[in-house]
Amino acid sequence: MAVVIGGALGFALGGRATDAAEARFRAWWLLPVGVGLQAAPSLLDVGADRAFVWVAASYLVLSAFVVVNLHLVGMPVVLLGLAMNVVVIGLNQGMPVRTDALLAVGATSQEDLATVVLDSKHHLETGEDRLTWLGDIIPVRPTGEILSFGDLVLAVGTGNVIFRVLKPARRTRTRGPSAVPSAPRVTAATPPTLVP
Repeated sequence: MAVVIGGALGFALGGRATDAAEARFRAWWLLPVGVGLQAAPSLLDVGADRAFVWVAASYLVLSAFVVVNLHLVGMPVVLLGLAMNVVVIGLNQGMPVRTDALLAVGATSQEDLATVVLDSKHHLETGEDRLTWLGDIIPVRPTGEILSFGDLVLAVGTGNVIFRVLKPARRTRTRGPSAVPSAPRVTAATPPTLVP
């Protein structure tokens, strides 16, 4: 959604695909590799321990992609969002999900809460989890998703990167040296010749 919104705003305000081609993302191949590693645990249905290794590797690769592209506007914000998620996932061996958020988006009912099964990258928040305010605690009812503050920062940064790539900051035109009128030439008056 962040990519779509950033791209739509960029094109709406006069952005061009040729501007995106000039952005010159460095080591662009790291991005699909990182996304693939992020999706692998769910697709392969691995255990929680192995899933943590996959997710940690994905964040390492994605962070490397962001770091080598910090010259692009918005990338520092993306790096901050990644760091927020990495901290909470690393401390808790996975992303803790708040039960209130699950109920708010209708993912489960109060009766079925005890038996709910999350994917291998997530687990229900417990009293042993740390920095849970960085976990998945923000319910997004229209989409049925639960986000973390890191996800929100990531979304803002990603949208900004796409927008700036399509609609870079205006370049100021350098004007040529202005013509300065030369001062009138003052010549000394020739004294009159005295005739004796």
